[in-house]
Amino acid sequence: MSTNPRQNEISMASLYYRCEKYSEIIKIAKELIKENPILSKEELSLFAQGYKCKLNEIRKPLVKLLEIEKKEKNRGSTHAHLIRELINPKISEIINLCDDFNSQIDILILKAKNFDDMANLSRLKLDFLRYKCQFMEKSEENEEEYQKAHDEFFETVNKMENIGKEFLGKNNINLLYIQLCKCVFYYEVLNKSKEAVDFGKNLLRDVLTPPEKPRVPKPVEKVEEKKEEEVKSVLEEEKKSEKKEDTNKKNNKPSAKKTNSSKPKEETKEEKEKSKDIEPKNTESREDTLNEKTLSEKKTENNFSSKEATKDSNAPSDKMIMTPELKQFIYILRTDIILWSGKHESDVKL
Repeated sequence: MSTNPRQNEISMASLYYRCEKYSEIIKIAKELIKENPILSKEELSLFAQGYKCKLNEIRKPLVKLLEIEKKEKNRGSTHAHLIRELINPKISEIINLCDDFNSQIDILILKAKNFDDMANLSRLKLDFLRYKCQFMEKSEENEEEYQKAHDEFFETVNKMENIGKEFLGKNNINLLYIQLCKCVFYYEVLNKSKEAVDFGKNLLRDVLTPPEKPRVPKPVEKVEEKKEEEVKSVLEEEKKSEKKEDTNKKNNKPSAKKTNSSKPKEETKEEKEKSKDIEPKNTESREDTLNEKTLSEKKTENNFSSKEATKDSNAPSDKMIMTPELKQFIYILRTDIILWSGKHESDVKL
């Protein structure tokens, strides 16, 4: 035994768990919460196991008694009321245990450090609220208590979903388990098997195939129009410069008085004709080269855009990282859907 009294109590609780003395574990858990409501992982697991095992200890004989009562009623036996006398104390025992658990878990939720701890504790609370509603008789005496438990269940679910969406992503593991509790409540308590199966299938699809990010289309046409306008402006500027050169040449022609010989005149005429023949050819060649450049640039842009499109199409979608907890959640949800639908695994298409 260690010198730390808290550690000694934890070791005693683990020993009681092996001996199946679950009421003793619950007493130790209550004392630990009184001392310090912030529990470690080991302390929290012992706290939850003690209550769950105690509930299963009461639940097993209660389920058998309910089956016997149903058979006796179908036979028309007069001894069904005697079985009911055995069932009522068991149901009240389960209700008291669930109330005790919820009173302790509320203290832990108030002292939770972050959202993950709060969500984990809320999952335990939802389980015990479901057990309470499941085994509570829908009679005139317990109708108000049943309605309170029902409302408290859905209030906690909505509260945790709203808090989780603000601080965490949609596919947080704790939020997924809270939605799974809601799905189980629809099937086991409300007896709405179709809605539970549909809700579970949609939840599983959201996990396996999350929504893709919206793609913004590139303005390709606007870029091409800008380039064509630039080419036209360049051509117009070149034509203006050529006209200015022609006017300058005409203004700078040599006069007839100064020119004495005929040979230089003929040479100048020939040179002018050559220059006239050459100039339009040069402009045409420039236009052709510019048009060729624009066409080549358009082709490269189209090729680049097509490559990007193929890359985007071949790119993997943003899926969740398959952690062990997420794999366990998918397995639990898938097996529940198959059981609730009452079909074979191959018949259920998800």
